[in-house]
Amino acid sequence: MLVRAAAAALVVGGALLRIINIGNVAARSPDEQVYTAQSRLMLQKGLSGSRTLAKAYLRSPNLVLYPPPTRIGYLFLLAATMRVTGVADERAGAWLSCAASILSLLLALEIGWRFLGPWPAILGLAFLCIFPPELVIARRCWIDALVGFGGLLLFRLTLANPTSFISAALPVAGTSLLLLKESSIVIYAGCLLIAFWKAAGKERVILIGSALLGSVLCCAILAFSVGSLNSVFAIILGLPKANAQNAYALGYMSGPGYLLPLAFLKLSWLTFASALLGMSAVVLIRDSPELVRLALLTAVLIGVFTLIPHGLNLRYVSATFAPLCLFAGAGLWHAFLAAKRILRPWLHRVVTACAAIVVALSLMTDYERFQSKFVRGAANDLAVRLVNTTSR
Repeated sequence: MLVRAAAAALVVGGALLRIINIGNVAARSPDEQVYTAQSRLMLQKGLSGSRTLAKAYLRSPNLVLYPPPTRIGYLFLLAATMRVTGVADERAGAWLSCAASILSLLLALEIGWRFLGPWPAILGLAFLCIFPPELVIARRCWIDALVGFGGLLLFRLTLANPTSFISAALPVAGTSLLLLKESSIVIYAGCLLIAFWKAAGKERVILIGSALLGSVLCCAILAFSVGSLNSVFAIILGLPKANAQNAYALGYMSGPGYLLPLAFLKLSWLTFASALLGMSAVVLIRDSPELVRLALLTAVLIGVFTLIPHGLNLRYVSATFAPLCLFAGAGLWHAFLAAKRILRPWLHRVVTACAAIVVALSLMTDYERFQSKFVRGAANDLAVRLVNTTSR
């Protein structure tokens, strides 16, 4: 009863933290302004608006520095939110991000409870409630909170037993994620490979068939939305070159790959350090193949973006936020159990009390860091050089 009450309190508390911070954004970033303008045009003109955006994007050298119009899934959801709420500015996207972040809390709790156990899940959820990068994207008109939830959903489907339903649902979710953001192929490909390895017989046939059908549908939807398949390829294949010419990407999202994990440490050292401990524990113990796969997916996703030129931005790995927090809870729980085995009862109680104080202080410090750097401060992005500079 106590653990269920704690879980409910954390979900409610985490949701409230996201809601009360949604309106305190001092200035909107260029990406937010572009997403809003694109969605507003789609709201006004429908598909002709998205085709107009694609033509303008391909003609103008300046527009290639901003989000492409091929992220049709997000633009459609944002336009729909504008229509439902009657709000046609960045606030519509912020509410969409807030809703996605709250859904991530619920899904993270389910994953943690199912595969880690109640108390590690509670600890992980506590970290996720206050995790500064998650709080940042939950109040912005960015695509990343939705990608984070979609990636977490893909992880959950990958961890499930490969039934016929799961084998069909995973490609559906993966295709939807690709329509949100093209770089989601990293998440989808990793999940698809693991699911293919796990499946056999009829489930593997369904998985392959659904993935192929999803790929065709994805290309068809994109081509129909922007005018032609050639336009789709021209836009997506031109993104690396455009990023290499982007002064912001060169100045704030470039450098050695270690800057990405360093940014995690700067924003929440205890969460990231405990996550490394938890991931190491599940890999070494190997009593749960599902957790080993989740650790692998999380590590690979972060690793890939440490290698992508000019791609060092915590926003791009938003799908790892919830798994990292869950593994942080698992790491602390394993440390608690290890201490219980080797320490005398009275000493174990003292150590546990001290650890609880450290965790509470760390959570409060993380929230204050979020407030000082991203609410009261000038930081309006999660690019690594911006995070590492403003977090000194």
